[in-house]
Amino acid sequence: MHNLSIFKELCGEDSLNNILLITTMWDNIDEETGSAYERQLEGGYWKFMINRGSQLARFLGTPESASKLLTPFTDQVYARRSGQIRIKTVGPGNLGSSDIVIA
Repeated sequence: MHNLSIFKELCGEDSLNNILLITTMWDNIDEETGSAYERQLEGGYWKFMINRGSQLARFLGTPESASKLLTPFTDQVYARRSGQIRIKTVGPGNLGSSDIVIA
């Protein structure tokens, strides 16, 4: 519980809805036992975070699973940045010191 307290101090309770709580090692355990462990976490250690919007997900040890877990976060980052980055089309040698170029 100490680590959870430190996490809340660092991130604040308002950010808990941006947290994805991920369980791993699904290739080393049967579905029934793993689901029982998840329920224990949901009702105990992670309950505070889940009640404040954190989501629970499973990492299945594959690149596809990793991509599925990360895509919502990367989409948010790209959406935020697309509103903040100014893209300027320039010819060779015409870049200013404050210009950002995405190639």
